[in-house]
Formats: sequence, C-alpha cells, structure tokens
Amino acid sequence: MLDTTAAKQLPEELCVVCDRYKEYGIRLYTSYLCIECEKEIISTETSDPKYKYYLEQLKKVTSS
Repeated sequence: MLDTTAAKQLPEELCVVCDRYKEYGIRLYTSYLCIECEKEIISTETSDPKYKYYLEQLKKVTSS
C-alpha cells in the first residue's frame, strides 16, 4: 500500500512571465512558464495591450 504522507511535493519554479514561484507549469528550454500564464497567453487577443507584455516576457526564454 502506498503511503501518501511519503509523497514528495514538486519544487516550485520561477515563472518567466509573472516572476512568481509556481508548482505547475511547463519548461521552455531553461525557462519555466506557469500554467496560469500559459492560459492567459493563449486566451489573449493579439490586439490586447497585455499581448505585447507577454511577448516581451517570453523573450527572456533562452535555449542555452
């Protein structure tokens, strides 16, 4: 039987967009994008001023 008290919580990582530590998200090369920011980016229209902000933040993502 699996002991649920022994389950390890995943470490939080710093989101490249919102600059907050979050537990759930995706890894983009060496950067991290939280699930909340991912959803916001996907649902934001390109004409919305927030879209430009998201693009600027995503420029921080590096492949090295």
